Amino acid sequence: MTGAAVVALCYGGGVSAVDVDVTVGLRTEFTDNGERAARDGTSERQDNYDIAVEFEHLQGDVEYSVDYTASEARFSEDTQEDRSSLDGEAFVRYFSADNPFHVSVSHSRRRVLNRRQDRNLLANLDERSILTAVPGLQFRVSPVDTLRLDATVSDISYRFNEERDSEQTGVMLDWQHRLSSLDQFSLSLRSSDTEFKEVDGFDYEYDSAVFTYSAQLRRLSYSIGVGYIQSSADQGDDVDGPIYTLDLTYETGVHRINLRGERRITDTSIGNADQNLVDGLTGGDGTADSFDRYELSSLEVEWSTPIVCERCDLRASLRYNDEAYAEDSLQDNSETFGSIGLGYRISRFARMNFSVSRSDQQFDNPLLAQDQERDRYELRFGYDFSAETSAQVFFRYEELSSRDPESEYEESIVGLAFEQRF
Repeated sequence: MTGAAVVALCYGGGVSAVDVDVTVGLRTEFTDNGERAARDGTSERQDNYDIAVEFEHLQGDVEYSVDYTASEARFSEDTQEDRSSLDGEAFVRYFSADNPFHVSVSHSRRRVLNRRQDRNLLANLDERSILTAVPGLQFRVSPVDTLRLDATVSDISYRFNEERDSEQTGVMLDWQHRLSSLDQFSLSLRSSDTEFKEVDGFDYEYDSAVFTYSAQLRRLSYSIGVGYIQSSADQGDDVDGPIYTLDLTYETGVHRINLRGERRITDTSIGNADQNLVDGLTGGDGTADSFDRYELSSLEVEWSTPIVCERCDLRASLRYNDEAYAEDSLQDNSETFGSIGLGYRISRFARMNFSVSRSDQQFDNPLLAQDQERDRYELRFGYDFSAETSAQVFFRYEELSSRDPESEYEESIVGLAFEQRF
């Protein structure tokens, strides 16, 4: 047995084997600016201990997946408090072609910045859990038409800032019409209520209608949705307007392009619903400074290709997020993020990766925060001792510039990382 543990599960008198990947990791970093201070930064060693568990399985009409990482961070000079955390996601889903009833339960737990202008330090991160249950019914009303009725209950909770906790309940009616074996359209009607658990006066509801067309071609697949949303709150003005979703993938023998975009209304509790991870954080997540609804607009494009050389993998991405708040417009902000990376296979066991990224954060209110730009350069060398054991050596340089001198910093990091799979 290599790289996986085998777990036996029973289903209706039968036994099913599941491969469970368990990975233990150790990462130690030496930094010259542990608190990312504008001046006189503290040099220290930062250690991270990780254990990750991952498995997925399909047994009959039941599908499930688990992917979690438990970690412990320690700081030799106490620039931050040591902390243990859990990050990841899981789901279980029941669906049968012979039964109109279906249900899914999902959970995610991610780190989120308390405020958009905060430095990306562990001390400035909270941990958000989203637990969602979706029971529903599905009926085939004709050979090409399907009706689906779902109820949704989501519980959003924060580890430290419990005032941001909320609960969402809703119902959705979806009609799908298949035009051919390659394309279809759908009409979705949704109504939802959001309640903040710890504070009064910020509850709200919204109704939306979205028309979506999707197609699956040989090299191109895409889905385009357009619609309208109306939102009303216990306190504050109504918010309404157009919404859209876009998801496109284009693949050739040497190129892959992904384009994703959306415009929707969310709030400072659920934020971006644990999507679009960059550096372990999600984009468009709102701020802990207010309890508010906001319009989230985002657009992201990714490109990857091995065309540079036979052993190379070139990748690039560009993302834009815009947050426009319903009540507290002083919190309005936008972010543009771009990155480019090159991977090179030195040998069968050795590899190298170099990446450059820039983040441009802009705030509408200069009294709240000054615009800032962050540049990051990273070089990694990796070696696989076996299919189960690997190591990496890395160097990273990061610089943040701003009109506020007290927000600026420079940091250089050199580190080692080891992983062992069981």
